[in-house]
Amino acid sequence: MSRRGGHVDGRVDNGPERKLYYSRSETARMLGVSVSTLDRMRHDGRGPVPTVFGPRTIRYAAGDIIRWQRTNGGAR
Repeated sequence: MSRRGGHVDGRVDNGPERKLYYSRSETARMLGVSVSTLDRMRHDGRGPVPTVFGPRTIRYAAGDIIRWQRTNGGAR
């Protein structure tokens, strides 16, 4: 992999890419809670709004996580 002038393999290197959706464990880590606490928050109607892609695939949109943190002062 060559690096010249901020480019890596012909692409501009802007650092790590931001994700649109995060897993339960990634979201729990960002909020400073356990996965089981995040699950309980979801079932109680608290916490960031989950996006359900299938019966076993739950993700959290980056914007929903940020919005929830701003309106709730962080975790819990």
